[in-house]
Amino acid sequence: MKGSAVDAVEVQIGEFPRETPTMLATVIAERIGWDRGMTILKDRVRELRPAYVPVDPVSRTIYRPGELAHATCGFPRRTSRWAMGSAGGCRCW
Repeated sequence: MKGSAVDAVEVQIGEFPRETPTMLATVIAERIGWDRGMTILKDRVRELRPAYVPVDPVSRTIYRPGELAHATCGFPRRTSRWAMGSAGGCRCW
């Protein structure tokens, strides 16, 4: 299997997210002297970045697929005093 041109500089790429996890791939390219295509470098930075982003100390909620639902309630225009119905005027869709 043929390797990527980014494999040779992956260690250098990994140094920058440790210092600044949000550093742009274009800035990393400048600092490592990257003179090839930006797409493969951006793709590798995108793969590596999550390993270096610190955990948000405030966030304690874990969201798993299928555990959350969203309901939007709309309040219809009242055409008569009896139009609201038993739900108090809230119609969920």
